[in-house]
Amino acid sequence: MVHQLTADPVRLTAKPEPTQIALIKKRMQRATVQTVRDFIEDIGVGISWSGGIFKNDHLKNKNFIQASIVALDFDGEGALTPQQAIDRIQKYQITPSCWYPSFSDDPQGTRKFRLVFFLDRPIKDQNAYSTLMTLFFELYPEVDRLKDAARFCYGTNSEGVVLNPDEIPLDDLVTVLRTHAISKAPLHKNRHKTKGGKALQASFADCVYNNSINSKHSERKVMKQRYGRLKKNMKKNVDWDKLASRVKVFDQFLNGDERLRYSQLEGIATNLAWMKSGSRVYKDTLEKFNKKP
Repeated sequence: MVHQLTADPVRLTAKPEPTQIALIKKRMQRATVQTVRDFIEDIGVGISWSGGIFKNDHLKNKNFIQASIVALDFDGEGALTPQQAIDRIQKYQITPSCWYPSFSDDPQGTRKFRLVFFLDRPIKDQNAYSTLMTLFFELYPEVDRLKDAARFCYGTNSEGVVLNPDEIPLDDLVTVLRTHAISKAPLHKNRHKTKGGKALQASFADCVYNNSINSKHSERKVMKQRYGRLKKNMKKNVDWDKLASRVKVFDQFLNGDERLRYSQLEGIATNLAWMKSGSRVYKDTLEKFNKKP
């Protein structure tokens, strides 16, 4: 797949001054890249870039068209190394496409770098992009927490590393990130609120899937209405043994008879999040089997 992005044709040899940012954005224009290796070579000569494309090449959220390349910016917070960042998501069988050091990276001190993901299809909705980044922040609290689809990244004057030449399935990535996020927090206590106070859909990344399957706005409104009904379930006590006797996959989850796929874990987690003590049961079960040799 040919990936479209927006890039500055001018090569930089060092991190630019803040006064240069507006000029860089003004110069940026649509470009294409076919392989991760080509990308690493391009940004390795100091080319600034954005993984999205925009109307008239103007990097503003309102002009966002799509993005099939996503980057995480590690700016020294939390003292995470590139290998630690890679290992964290690889334990979920997801390997990033590449990583490269920032202009101000210090291999002997504070590490500053970017982790890049080439997706198997573009995200075509700004809210979907923002939600995907929010999921990444759950896995990487150390990352620079910018959800702006119109942001751009500087290139580098050092050599980057190709980790995975294949495109990463968006469905698999979202499933892994959702499963991790659900397992780490009692979701019903702060159920998916945006800064505007609106409840999101009944699962973390529905807007990504709505974008993928072309759901209509009216269908998303139904999901918001369902949110109110689901809250009532949290007040009811649950007979977990009875539930296991009726739902085979839940019985397999509780007893660890076989390893479940991430898509199955996601389904279990999303349902348990709406049951009284469901989040605790989910986390306790994961921890129990994670401790097994």
